[in-house]
Amino acid sequence: MPYFTEVTAPTARAQTSANLLASAVPDSSSDGSWMNGASWIGELCPELEIVDPCAELDDSHPASGGTYRYASPLGYRMRARCTTMAGPRSYPVIRDRLARQAEAVASFAVARELAEGAGASANSFTGPAGEAGLVNQYLADADAETITGATGVLDALGLLEQEARDRTKGMQVFLHIPIRIATQVAAQLRREGNELRTHTDAIVIADAGYTGKGPGANPTGIWGYATGPVFAKLGPVAVLDENAATIDRRTNTQEIWADRMFLAGFDPCCQLAIQFPEP
Repeated sequence: MPYFTEVTAPTARAQTSANLLASAVPDSSSDGSWMNGASWIGELCPELEIVDPCAELDDSHPASGGTYRYASPLGYRMRARCTTMAGPRSYPVIRDRLARQAEAVASFAVARELAEGAGASANSFTGPAGEAGLVNQYLADADAETITGATGVLDALGLLEQEARDRTKGMQVFLHIPIRIATQVAAQLRREGNELRTHTDAIVIADAGYTGKGPGANPTGIWGYATGPVFAKLGPVAVLDENAATIDRRTNTQEIWADRMFLAGFDPCCQLAIQFPEP
């Protein structure tokens, strides 16, 4: 009987529900042109008023319109190192493992960047009309409007949704909260497919990439955010394993990596933040 029989190990898998990629607006583009940069116009900025239908038309109010947003794609990288003494059999195993890991961490990587903007802050870009110093929007940037007055964790979630619905005149909103908060309010949420929703149908994203960092100059505490619909785009996973580029003959090691480009954003007309009280 042989010793140490090789068996199939558990493979890397992504969280399948309540995360960013399970909740974001599906990517309908397939040409990859967004990898050169993307722009969009905010839609959730309606001007609403109640009028007398028999009164004369008042055309003094300008039509509502969104603001252009620009974004430059970022990327994440997975690395693996092995010894070249293991023989060629180990290379495809590592390549496959990296590809699986790159898929499994995709939502975490995109959500962490969308929440805290480390990549955006370090990589400003120039807009199409020469606007210098632009950065991708992210939840905790200085544009987030802070809401106060919550008396508890559940009240904070309700207040966040209430204010977001008010800003969007009752349209669909997304609530972004860390898992620690999601577990405390779980009884007040429901599953619909791979999404979490409040009982009034706001979509709740509780991604592991959300740490609860506060906006702007408020980095401490546990914070949640509300926005309009979120979108996310992912490029293909590109694995670099060419021997000339990855093998170090001095140490007999090979380091290969998998890269993937991504882009995420949200409607700029609703960006709210609230600090959850301590339970």
